[in-house]
Amino acid sequence: MRRSLLLLVCVVLTLALLAGCGSPAAPAPAAPAAGGNAQAEPAASTGESVLWRFGHIVQEDHPWHISAIHFAEQVYELSGGRMEVQVFPASALGTEIDVLHGMLLGTAEMNASAGTLEVFAPAAALLDAPWTFRDTPHLQAILDGPIGARIFDDLYDAGFQMLYYIPRMPRNLTSNFAVNHPDDIQGINMRVMPSPVLTAAWAGAGASPASMPFAEVFMALSQGVIDMQENPFDMIYTGSLFEVQSHVNLTEHTVGVKLFLCSVTAFDALDAELQQVVLDAAASAQAFAYQAYLDSRIDFTQRIVDTGMIVNEDVDRDAFREAMIPAMQEFFSDEVWELFLEIQAYGL
Repeated sequence: MRRSLLLLVCVVLTLALLAGCGSPAAPAPAAPAAGGNAQAEPAASTGESVLWRFGHIVQEDHPWHISAIHFAEQVYELSGGRMEVQVFPASALGTEIDVLHGMLLGTAEMNASAGTLEVFAPAAALLDAPWTFRDTPHLQAILDGPIGARIFDDLYDAGFQMLYYIPRMPRNLTSNFAVNHPDDIQGINMRVMPSPVLTAAWAGAGASPASMPFAEVFMALSQGVIDMQENPFDMIYTGSLFEVQSHVNLTEHTVGVKLFLCSVTAFDALDAELQQVVLDAAASAQAFAYQAYLDSRIDFTQRIVDTGMIVNEDVDRDAFREAMIPAMQEFFSDEVWELFLEIQAYGL
């Protein structure tokens, strides 16, 4: 009897073990990959709804935010409500670099950025580097051509997919005194956006630059932590920097751009239908954003004048260029420097 009972227990244990081997536990889902080559299971392949989080640094009256809302509305409409893009303005999701890291970690899906991307793809430094683009048509020709494709491919490999872009007004230097020449800024503390090449360029011109998130600039100026900063008219106005700076000096050292990007991992997780929705919405937003840029050039120029800021046109731009470019060459890798020269030569 005892032998029979023991045999029965052994059989039951053996069957239980075999059943366990035949039905392994499902593996835990993998964390989102940082690169552009990660294979993602389509999150919307069965028709469920999708939510993307889009964080940027400007206020709600800025053209970037307005174009982001247009993109979000297009996505919602074209997807029939299956996909929603929630836009977070004014650094609500964190600084620009915070959101970019979040896109790689899966805590955000979209961001508007440019030169800050150089920490992920070195050639992206050229998007905000001083003296790279002569004017907006030159910038557009580069971005819409093979050089732009090379930069966007590098960004894709780093985990960011370019959807559309908006040109920017030229960057100018603000201060509480007239700046006409690099001699006027020797050793003066100033803010630059988090971009190593901008830090190198302004140090080459003789200033004492420090990178700082835009959300901290007003307070830093008002408290005397910094004495100068550089930005286009739209950022100077929407950031209320005219309240703490009396002069805007027309250095026009950078003709830049803002890229509207999504996470490669998030895009690959969409089914084919929603991927096309995102691309179609981006095409619509591209046309909308360019018109917003054209309108804002006139609008923000007048707004700056109306604030009473002193607009100093007596700036020796050639002197700034000659001071900055050697520092940029020293900073850039040989490959990025060659790309800079290629951009410079385009169309001449």
